[in-house]
Amino acid sequence: MFSFSRLNGEFKINPHDKTIEFFENVNLIVSSLDENIIRYVADSLLFKSEFELINQKIYVEKIEYKDEEIHNNHLQIKTLSPITVYSTIQKNSSKKTIYYSPSEKEFSKLIIENLKSKYLAFYKIDEEEVSFNENFVIKEKNGSKSKLVITYYKNFIIKGWHGLFEIKGDPRLLKIGYDAGFGAKNSQGFGLVDMV
Repeated sequence: MFSFSRLNGEFKINPHDKTIEFFENVNLIVSSLDENIIRYVADSLLFKSEFELINQKIYVEKIEYKDEEIHNNHLQIKTLSPITVYSTIQKNSSKKTIYYSPSEKEFSKLIIENLKSKYLAFYKIDEEEVSFNENFVIKEKNGSKSKLVITYYKNFIIKGWHGLFEIKGDPRLLKIGYDAGFGAKNSQGFGLVDMV
């Protein structure tokens, strides 16, 4: 029940050795439904003057915390890490992953199913114990076009979408998505958003 952003900061890509070099400061956003995870991350960073990330020393300059309340059924968001939505099918004795774009109806359908599953799991309740407003839709914000991002993770290709989106739905589900991420693979750094 957590997600995180990409590293943000001024950088250059070195295609020869396939690295990214950041200049000066970078920031990383970590978000979770579980306050204990946030507390653990903050404590880990506060009580060390430095830590290592992929053999690179990192020095923490500051930590900020915010907790957004969501009371209405409409959000405008921007992605801080791509939203990925997919289904897996069996084809000729092997599994095939199908990724969906924001223009396909499965995109909204699978996101709401995912949000409901997260809600039920986090609050440890059965589906019969709660009902949600079923009018859920996530779509690209008017006048904007999301960008396909292809990520290679442990020899797998993951397709996700960066952009500006409008979401309508039950505020409880919007809060789950805002805190834990929209779509799938949140704990691998997908689906983190911020409000605009």
